[in-house]
Amino acid sequence: MKKLIALCASLFITLSSQATLLTVELDNTNYQMGDVMQANIVISDIEQNLGFTSLVATFDFDLLFDNSLLAYKTTTFGSLLDVDPFLPSDQVAIDSGLGSLKLSELSLAFGDDLFAAQDGLASFVLATVNFDVKANGMNTFKFSNIALGDDLGDSFKSVSFTPTEIVIGNVASVPEMPSLAIFALGLFALMVRKRKS
Repeated sequence: MKKLIALCASLFITLSSQATLLTVELDNTNYQMGDVMQANIVISDIEQNLGFTSLVATFDFDLLFDNSLLAYKTTTFGSLLDVDPFLPSDQVAIDSGLGSLKLSELSLAFGDDLFAAQDGLASFVLATVNFDVKANGMNTFKFSNIALGDDLGDSFKSVSFTPTEIVIGNVASVPEMPSLAIFALGLFALMVRKRKS
């Protein structure tokens, strides 16, 4: 009996422990000054409860970026939380002007409507953010103050993120010595060393 209880407990923990992942996916890999950068905020590996994928009903987080390189332009929220035809979701995008963009959405839809929209999806876009590229350099997108909730009002237990780095502008290449010159320099050093001994 104790083994059965231990097995059920470990199965329950295994089925309900999975970290939900937030990432930034960019529409391009090469940006120059004056371009518009489109960043999709994607949720994936959505946590499971008792073997069922949780429904995302609310999110709230800060997207961090280098405001000396990028200027916030617009946000378009995804369509998988705003699914009730009569009650639109509450959507907020606030630019601090200091390299932090607060994004949040609260769905007012019933769980059945969210289930119909999100069932079977391994990942989906929460929001798309557009930035104007102001300068050359290295930008890293990160998240802070992350809060996700399901259709029952429960918070997600484990949420992680992957920082996204992007180089803006031309990368100065460092000239390298050809392999033959390095080899010749090594032979010359050996010959000089041999003569001294």
